Amino acid sequence: MESPSRPKQSKPYRRSIFFPLLLVFAGTLFLLNNFGIIRGDLWDAIRVYWPVILIVLGLDSLFRREGLVGPIFLIGLGVLIIFYNLGYLQINVWQALLILWPVMLIAVGVDMIFGKRSLLWSMIGMGLIIILLVGAFLLFSSQTQKLTRGRAESVYDLSDVDELEINVGTSIGSINVEGARQVEAEEEIVIASSGNAIQEVDQFGDRADITITDDGSAYYPGKSANEWQWFITIPANIPSTLNVDIGLGTIHLDLGNTLVNDLTAEFGLGSNVLYMPFDDQFTGNLEGGMGLIIVNIPSDLPVRINADTALVLVDIPENYRKTESGYISNDFQSNDNYAELYLNLGIGGVIIRDSNAQ
Repeated sequence: MESPSRPKQSKPYRRSIFFPLLLVFAGTLFLLNNFGIIRGDLWDAIRVYWPVILIVLGLDSLFRREGLVGPIFLIGLGVLIIFYNLGYLQINVWQALLILWPVMLIAVGVDMIFGKRSLLWSMIGMGLIIILLVGAFLLFSSQTQKLTRGRAESVYDLSDVDELEINVGTSIGSINVEGARQVEAEEEIVIASSGNAIQEVDQFGDRADITITDDGSAYYPGKSANEWQWFITIPANIPSTLNVDIGLGTIHLDLGNTLVNDLTAEFGLGSNVLYMPFDDQFTGNLEGGMGLIIVNIPSDLPVRINADTALVLVDIPENYRKTESGYISNDFQSNDNYAELYLNLGIGGVIIRDSNAQ
């Protein structure tokens, strides 16, 4: 006689604790700021501690038992970025992620062996993954000096160019762009990189297109990575369009001494710091998946900011007014010339500052 089959037990549903945890962390941050334990103002604290969102996402995934690798990776990444922001780590977090990606394969294997068993075995698996990640970062830290190489510099004369388009893109590292500070360099573009950058310069009459990309030499197994840092000095007196794209890392754009009138800057995970030019015809598109966007705007520049933000903390100066689509400066008039910003960020923080007060 066949025994009746037992009904299949469904996996218990666990509600997300993301927002309660976020409230706990946010309240703790505000309280520490009120007591003066955290230095600087509140928004300086947010600039440093925004990776708490990654930690909360990881804890929420652990609570809902969505595996071990993803949650621990998010928690570990959040802690590392906070330490990096505080200056306690002398390593490049983004470079470390590039080099240590095979650790994720090992961690997935450990999770498959231990993660689906009892609570005890899950805890053992979690401990092994944490030990693996910590050990890998310690090993990376000890090898940092061996991975760093000197900069290679290229200079291009643009004295006969009246219009310039610059396209910069890399998977990981840091991109730094600023205007020329010396008169003799105002008609040159200088590209200095500590990695292998491919540079293409095409000139059509009085227009030039410059493309700077990495050669991909650090992105396949068996090839050690360099510390990918690009420093680009652009002409101060040539109207320019600038497009910057990075997957993991930081973007720093000091355009106050330039004639850049059209900017697009995108990152996946990291940060973008922009010093806007003194140009009421400037248009900037800043997009990011997860991280921090800081925009420094001249106080006497009329600006309209169109903000599309999800899980984002936003700090706006008092001389800006809220609108349906974003914010406008007090001196903004729709019938006059004004600079325009489009901000699109998924998770993190947006800080708008007065560059004249820096």
